[in-house]
Amino acid sequence: MTLYATPPPDPSLYGGSTPLPTSTPWVSTTNQSVTQNVAVSTGQSFDGQSNLTEFTANETDAGQLQTTTTASQAYLSYVTDATRTNGIDVTEIGTSSSDSNGVATQTIFGTGNGVVEELPFVYGGQWTNTATRTDTETDPDDENITAAYNADGTYQEQFTYPEGGTASALTRDDGSGVYDVPIEGDAAGETSLSVEAPSGGQITVGLNIPVADEAAAFSVPDWYPVAPPDFASDTYVDEGSTTLPSSCKVGSSYQSASVEEFIETKTRLDTVFGEWENDQVTQYVSSSYGLLCEVVSDDLQDYYDYSTQSGSAFAFTFTTPPTPLVTTTVSETLALQSASYAATSSLAHRATAQDSSESTTSLALLPRPSLARANTLIAVAHARDVRVMNNAVRTDSVMRHTP
Repeated sequence: MTLYATPPPDPSLYGGSTPLPTSTPWVSTTNQSVTQNVAVSTGQSFDGQSNLTEFTANETDAGQLQTTTTASQAYLSYVTDATRTNGIDVTEIGTSSSDSNGVATQTIFGTGNGVVEELPFVYGGQWTNTATRTDTETDPDDENITAAYNADGTYQEQFTYPEGGTASALTRDDGSGVYDVPIEGDAAGETSLSVEAPSGGQITVGLNIPVADEAAAFSVPDWYPVAPPDFASDTYVDEGSTTLPSSCKVGSSYQSASVEEFIETKTRLDTVFGEWENDQVTQYVSSSYGLLCEVVSDDLQDYYDYSTQSGSAFAFTFTTPPTPLVTTTVSETLALQSASYAATSSLAHRATAQDSSESTTSLALLPRPSLARANTLIAVAHARDVRVMNNAVRTDSVMRHTP
């Protein structure tokens, strides 16, 4: 679901004193039926690491107007953790995906990131991941995006466009950052949009267009959820034994299974593109059958809008308290219907810290739903703003609409 609610701009930016009318919010909702088939392979390699378990998911998202297919791979490592008795850290090394719309992504997790499960289960246990990773994305128009994230969530991002030229963005730990868009063949220099660190409840935004000999600066209210800015967080908590909720419509073989509930809570702040994302994933795991159900809720709020839908190349929130201009919500529930198991191993039953020699299906070989499509929807929302801003700069529209 996407909520568009563009407030009126600050009238002083247009030389007036009367507020312009507020647009009527409107909502775009898309409902889809999701089906996944997951295959598991051991002894796989990815990014120079071997002996990994690969989960390959083929997903179909059937909606009223369109059916989208996504093929994705997740590579997991099962590593002994000596800090716990019979401890195993299930760590995601990386992922890749491609969909029928032509969007391809890859993520490689870095140091301190990627732990998705700790065995054995311990009620109240929790762990955190850093944000260290490298993301790459190729969109249908051949726009390429590469982002290198630091442990704290700040990043450097590069964009390459099919018609030629590149752009870059970076964020700093104080909240400041810059987005540079070179204009191909222009010796005057690159167009830059900069944001300063918050000061006195305001954020100074600057726009410099050398080719037009134009520069502008104005202030928007500090919309960050916390100060100083917290760019990223990722925490898992073992909430203990529970029963499957009614929304998890698992296959009949699993409906009476006892499960352990895990909740992952993630946040992401982008001070250059004005994005605040909250992501919660709830997993229900059986010691006998593995992951039975996964419930995803992702909320992306845009406080800056470069999509031109407001009638100008750039739109910013000026309301107090700050109100997001666009809110994109993705909700998804994936429930295991059936599974066939090819092998067992000594990892069995370590989820409940029982004798690992007991014979049962290995947790290492159990299907895990993929969140590739849900993640792609959010990534494309970000790419949309980046792409439109680049097009605006390459034409004269940015000069016509700059305050």
